[in-house]
Amino acid sequence: MKNPLKQSKASIRQFVCVILLIFVISMSSNMKVNATNVSHDPPSCSSLIPHDSIEITSDSGFLVFPGSGIVEDPYLIEGYNITTPSASGIYIEGTTKHFVVRNCYVDALSYGIRIYNVASGTATIENNMINNNDMGIFLSSYDSSTVSNNTCSNNIYGIYLSNFGSSTVSNNTCSNNIYGIWLESSASSTVVNNTCNFNNVNGIMLWASASSTVINNICNNNNYGIGVFQHSDSSTIANNTCSNNNEYGIWFRDSDSSTVANNTCSNNDWYGISLEESDFCVVTYNLLQENENYGVYLYLDSDNNLVHHNTFVDNNLGGTSQAIDSGANNYWYDTVALEGNYYNDWSGTGSYSIDGSAGSIDLYPLDGSPSDPPSDPPLIPHASISITSDIGFAVFPGSGTAEDPYLIEGYNITTTDTIGIHISGTTKYFVVHNCYVNANDYGIYIDNVAAGTAIIISNTCNNNNLRGIYIYESSSSTVANNTCINNCEYGIYLGDSVSSTVSNNTCSNNNLYGIYLDSSGSSTVSNNFCSYNNDGILLYWSVNSDVTNNMCNNNDDYARYETWLNLPEAV
Repeated sequence: MKNPLKQSKASIRQFVCVILLIFVISMSSNMKVNATNVSHDPPSCSSLIPHDSIEITSDSGFLVFPGSGIVEDPYLIEGYNITTPSASGIYIEGTTKHFVVRNCYVDALSYGIRIYNVASGTATIENNMINNNDMGIFLSSYDSSTVSNNTCSNNIYGIYLSNFGSSTVSNNTCSNNIYGIWLESSASSTVVNNTCNFNNVNGIMLWASASSTVINNICNNNNYGIGVFQHSDSSTIANNTCSNNNEYGIWFRDSDSSTVANNTCSNNDWYGISLEESDFCVVTYNLLQENENYGVYLYLDSDNNLVHHNTFVDNNLGGTSQAIDSGANNYWYDTVALEGNYYNDWSGTGSYSIDGSAGSIDLYPLDGSPSDPPSDPPLIPHASISITSDIGFAVFPGSGTAEDPYLIEGYNITTTDTIGIHISGTTKYFVVHNCYVNANDYGIYIDNVAAGTAIIISNTCNNNNLRGIYIYESSSSTVANNTCINNCEYGIYLGDSVSSTVSNNTCSNNNLYGIYLDSSGSSTVSNNFCSYNNDGILLYWSVNSDVTNNMCNNNDDYARYETWLNLPEAV
């Protein structure tokens, strides 16, 4: 049962609750926990110094606090009990200096801690207790700050970030609020190791916050655990526990090209994971157990998604299937490995039927629960990368030899620049691995590098205005295990790059071609998934190439078109 909120704000909270028709449910046990519940001690009010509300609107306002405002010695606002009828307990706006708000208790009328329009990367909010406000911690209109180890209870919003990108929200406890953690228009942010239980609406919400990472959180006994809404595209939701929620464990709405991996969604009253109007997502290695309705629901124009290597146990008991698909062109198995999901009610032979109007079938159900995938760290937000000589590699690990190539790895590059990663005119060996790249025209652009030096592997290059991966005059290159979706022209393009290898890539829903080789003969194109493009694979003046074991279905024109020769649909 929630603690009562302050009398002056009871009507506001009641209005929000009525509008959203939300009820708090009691907590149950017997659930697998993947996430990490990090404990920390909030400040004790009795040990804090009573203080009036604090308002700082210029750098000079910090001068009454210890510190010098540099990154090594930030101004320090620490150890205060601020219980006030003022609108804000701590309000900081328009500053450029580094500062920390730490070990404070704040109870105000509207905002506990409000930070607005300060210089990027200057704010750290840590280990505070923020209770009984409309907005517990509110940050707006700047980037790259840290909110960690805070406890926020009995607020409307526990933590709220607006127009606030590339920041970290970690190890907070946001429980018994209406909304736990809410990110709005806050792209490329990381929400990690938080506990968000018993909130009236959501545990964690991404709203128009693309390319964000939500990992290792516990979101139980809310109305829904984690929400990903309004073009929060290309986000990663991984290793979270979302159980005993009143509706959904994880709910996607109008958010494409995201990854939902290794989460536990159990005992939710509606669905474990639901995708609504969300395309080109990957749902994999999740545990869906004892949800009242379906474990996974692909609903309302959710198309071209991949659902594989999940474990379904006792969902929708009494029904005909543990999953439902009302979208189109969704695959319920790994299209390369030809492995589907584990269902504990599968007969052990044949396929597994998925409920819903799509008439989907898991052609390759598993006879046992799949092992957990390797745990990769979240991607690090990074500006566009341009390397035009060997010396440009010096900031990356490696020595540039074949045995020890330079390594560009683990970056989230979401930029309005023309190119996300551009490497040109180099002679050293290099690898671009495990990056997400979304730029204005080209995701990854490699041109005129020494033969055999380029390896482009396991990257995601989606939603670029021209091409996902572009390789030009760079022979003997390797392009493998990449995902290139929703690019306006080509998924992968090789020009004048003979003797190259293009394998195990997913290139779908590109406006022209999935994979295009131009004057790149003697190359190998194998085990790629190139469906739902205008054309699947095109080879133009690329003789003596080996094109084998690719899946090229449902393209508008040809599956494969090779040196002016139409070839059959199955390649």
